Amino acid sequence: LAKYKIVTPKYNMSYLVGREVETLNDSLLVSNGVLLGQATDWDEESEYEIIIDQTERPGTPKTEDSDQYRIKVEGNKVYITGGSNEATAVAVKEFNKMVTEGGSVDEKTDITGSYAETVKNYEDYYAMTFHDEFDTMDRSIWHFYTGTNTMLSESDCNTDDPKNQWIEDGKLYMKTTKEGDHTNSVHVRTDNSTWFRYGLIEASVKMRQTSGQGGAFWLLGNTSQDYYAEIDIYEATMNAVKFTPLSWVSKSISGVNSGPYYCDFKGDIKTYEGGVAGDSYYRFENDDKEQYFHTYGIEWTDSYITGFIDGRTFIR
Repeated sequence: LAKYKIVTPKYNMSYLVGREVETLNDSLLVSNGVLLGQATDWDEESEYEIIIDQTERPGTPKTEDSDQYRIKVEGNKVYITGGSNEATAVAVKEFNKMVTEGGSVDEKTDITGSYAETVKNYEDYYAMTFHDEFDTMDRSIWHFYTGTNTMLSESDCNTDDPKNQWIEDGKLYMKTTKEGDHTNSVHVRTDNSTWFRYGLIEASVKMRQTSGQGGAFWLLGNTSQDYYAEIDIYEATMNAVKFTPLSWVSKSISGVNSGPYYCDFKGDIKTYEGGVAGDSYYRFENDDKEQYFHTYGIEWTDSYITGFIDGRTFIR
């Protein structure tokens, strides 16, 4: 496989898949002695490709059943796909296992499998504990805040008016409107319906690229405990995305200062000019943030937080 490139979707890939791609590339480096090239389905097609997930490459097998995956060879192309992020990720794991254990990959390779059955072979693998595909708005999970939003300004109001938020085609739409001297915006939380510590958290988001926006995807701490904190997975700033691994820590007793706290990260971090020290910014090409859905998320453990966009790590 030394001649091959690994091809993944340019946009909206889950980190469940992305982290397995990283592991596969490491394994291929060990077995081949060379690092395989990386490409997206927007790049020019190469003669030899390992094509992962539902890409725009012609001939990519479609899998309708969310539990099923497929590993298929067609000429000089290896296709690894699944009917869901989970199924695709476990298919990459299976392919990686074939590579590391010296299994045969040739023109006859065409393997189908079940995510539910295959995942039993892997200890400590992620299990889905919460998801919402927004077929309907489940008010037992989601709570819309209403009234003055003093966090932004006295003239900004939170609302759950149907013209500001609605469900359509499996998507939650949130829209800000201006009425007179105030604006109406949308602020929705899971509140007490969903609490967790550690895991992989991600959402697919498409955001307008206008000044004055305040789109964000946060994890908020439990205020019933001594410390309150938030992890900012995504905040929109024109054509950049701000990622703050841990911010705004306060202690709910008198005499203790409250305020912003940012982890002091080192390494190759793309910092937006004018950004706050400790904040990290991801810059998109052209207007990609507005034109396409992107998957934003973190992997949160007891020892690190990895920030990723479209399945690719950009900070840890």
